[in-house]
Amino acid sequence: MKRFISMIGIALAAFVLTFSCARKPKEIKIGWIGPLTGDAAYYGEMVKNATELAVEEINQKAGLTGRK
Repeated sequence: MKRFISMIGIALAAFVLTFSCARKPKEIKIGWIGPLTGDAAYYGEMVKNATELAVEEINQKAGLTGRK
Protein backbone atom coordinates (compact mmCIF):
# COMPACT_ATOMS: atom_id res chain seq x y z
CA MET A 1 0.00 0.00 0.00
CA LYS A 2 2.84 2.42 0.83
CA ARG A 3 4.45 1.65 -2.50
CA PHE A 4 1.19 2.40 -4.33
CA ILE A 5 0.80 5.75 -2.53
CA SER A 6 4.43 6.61 -3.31
CA MET A 7 3.91 5.81 -6.99
CA ILE A 8 0.79 8.00 -7.06
CA GLY A 9 2.74 10.83 -5.41
CA ILE A 10 5.59 10.57 -7.89
CA ALA A 11 3.19 10.48 -10.84
CA LEU A 12 1.30 13.49 -9.52
CA ALA A 13 4.52 15.44 -8.97
CA ALA A 14 5.72 14.61 -12.49
CA PHE A 15 2.38 15.72 -13.93
CA VAL A 16 2.41 19.02 -12.05
CA LEU A 17 6.02 19.78 -12.97
CA THR A 18 5.46 18.92 -16.61
CA PHE A 19 2.47 21.16 -17.13
CA SER A 20 3.32 24.00 -14.77
CA CYS A 21 6.71 24.90 -16.26
CA ALA A 22 6.49 28.31 -17.89
CA ARG A 23 7.29 28.51 -21.55
CA LYS A 24 9.12 31.48 -23.00
CA PRO A 25 6.68 34.01 -24.38
CA LYS A 26 7.06 34.85 -28.05
CA GLU A 27 7.11 38.53 -27.25
CA ILE A 28 8.62 40.49 -24.39
CA LYS A 29 6.08 42.90 -22.95
CA ILE A 30 7.26 46.20 -21.54
CA GLY A 31 5.40 48.85 -19.65
CA TRP A 32 5.82 52.58 -19.39
CA ILE A 33 4.34 55.10 -16.97
CA GLY A 34 4.45 58.78 -17.73
CA PRO A 35 2.37 61.94 -17.93
CA LEU A 36 0.33 62.13 -21.13
CA THR A 37 -2.03 64.87 -19.94
CA GLY A 38 -1.66 68.05 -17.93
CA ASP A 39 1.30 70.39 -17.64
CA ALA A 40 3.93 67.69 -18.16
CA ALA A 41 2.26 66.09 -21.21
CA TYR A 42 4.87 67.56 -23.55
CA TYR A 43 7.65 65.66 -21.78
CA GLY A 44 5.58 62.51 -21.48
CA GLU A 45 4.91 62.47 -25.23
CA MET A 46 8.63 62.90 -25.96
CA VAL A 47 9.52 59.96 -23.72
CA LYS A 48 6.70 57.85 -25.18
CA ASN A 49 7.89 58.54 -28.73
CA ALA A 50 11.50 57.77 -27.81
CA THR A 51 10.42 54.49 -26.19
CA GLU A 52 8.43 53.46 -29.27
CA LEU A 53 11.37 54.33 -31.52
CA ALA A 54 13.75 52.25 -29.39
CA VAL A 55 11.35 49.29 -29.49
CA GLU A 56 11.11 49.50 -33.29
CA GLU A 57 14.91 49.64 -33.65
CA ILE A 58 15.46 46.68 -31.33
CA ASN A 59 12.80 44.60 -33.11
CA GLN A 60 14.41 45.33 -36.51
CA LYS A 61 17.68 43.90 -35.15
CA ALA A 62 16.02 40.54 -34.28
CA GLY A 63 14.83 41.69 -30.86
CA LEU A 64 16.21 40.67 -27.50
CA THR A 65 17.41 37.08 -27.39
CA GLY A 66 15.53 36.45 -30.61
CA ARG A 67 12.18 37.62 -29.24
CA LYS A 68 10.33 40.81 -30.12
